[in-house]
Amino acid sequence: WLSETRHEVVVRSEPTAVIIGQLIRAILRGEPLNPVQVKLVASQAETTSRGFTELGEHESQVFWSRLKPLTAKLADAAERRLTGEELKELLTPYEEQSLFFADRLSNCKAIHVYRCRGEGVLGDRFELSFAYGIAKGLTGEDFLTLQRGALGSFYQKPDVTFWLKVPPEVALERIVTGG
Repeated sequence: WLSETRHEVVVRSEPTAVIIGQLIRAILRGEPLNPVQVKLVASQAETTSRGFTELGEHESQVFWSRLKPLTAKLADAAERRLTGEELKELLTPYEEQSLFFADRLSNCKAIHVYRCRGEGVLGDRFELSFAYGIAKGLTGEDFLTLQRGALGSFYQKPDVTFWLKVPPEVALERIVTGG
């Protein structure tokens, strides 16, 4: 509808289609981890940590440097050919949520570019990680601390958020299938 009425709109989804989002989707689907993909995630985390250090965003640099043990855990799981389902049993809610926020950073950077151009952005599942994290046992304070650390000054607050009441089983199926 928005496009048909000549509104400039870009649709962004989470988890994204970039490397960390692909890893999250594989975990949610219960697929075996790809060792090359895990190495790319580790490399991205290292690069992002250095970038936040250069920006002087200490809290974000700390978050990203703390991903090193998580990426080591992921590398071990990939080497042992664990499935995403088996890995979910090994990850703490904090670690799992950290992956969602690591993925969100790439989305926030893209959203920033679109908004600077004056384009509207429709975010599909942008606030999903909040509901997911709370359901997994994180407190609201844990969630906000992770968000501040992972996203730093790149956080993009939605202008409007629509929450749809959907049974958890349906929501998880949509996440897994990308539907």
